[in-house]
Amino acid sequence: MTKLLVKAFEEASKLPELEQNVLAKRLLDELTAEKNGKKHSQVFSLPILHCSHL
Repeated sequence: MTKLLVKAFEEASKLPELEQNVLAKRLLDELTAEKNGKKHSQVFSLPILHCSHL
């Protein structure tokens, strides 16, 4: 697991349980869509260049 993903999960673990579940569902849905070759959501389809400052 990358350092950035570890940091994201550490931050997510600080959220209330309901928000953690919402985030987890969105991530799992996105990964499933990617695996099945379906269209991605706007949130997770941002180019990686937008994350270069992280």
